[in-house]
Amino acid sequence: DFGTVATSVRTFAEGRLAAGASRTDTLYVGEGQVFHFALTAGAAPPGAAVTVTISGPSGSITLTAAAGETVSHPAVLLRPGQYRVTITVVGPAGTVLTFRLDGNR
Repeated sequence: DFGTVATSVRTFAEGRLAAGASRTDTLYVGEGQVFHFALTAGAAPPGAAVTVTISGPSGSITLTAAAGETVSHPAVLLRPGQYRVTITVVGPAGTVLTFRLDGNR
């Protein structure tokens, strides 16, 4: 069923990282919830990409977006607990890539 009201999304993380760099954040889930994630990578030279891995009590999920792309992950049930969110950028030396991890629950 397709409605006419757009789903609102929330930005969970955003920033800029150089190729070879990574960033780690924490996501705390207080009660089991279904999440949907979308990862957007900014424009950069060919071969650049950003990867987000979310790991914790429910296992792990990984999203990888090439420069200029948006990818999403199917909805996933996250059990209560602390999750580690690792964001990594790969690409040619000197590449700086912007990223944004959006989603809803």
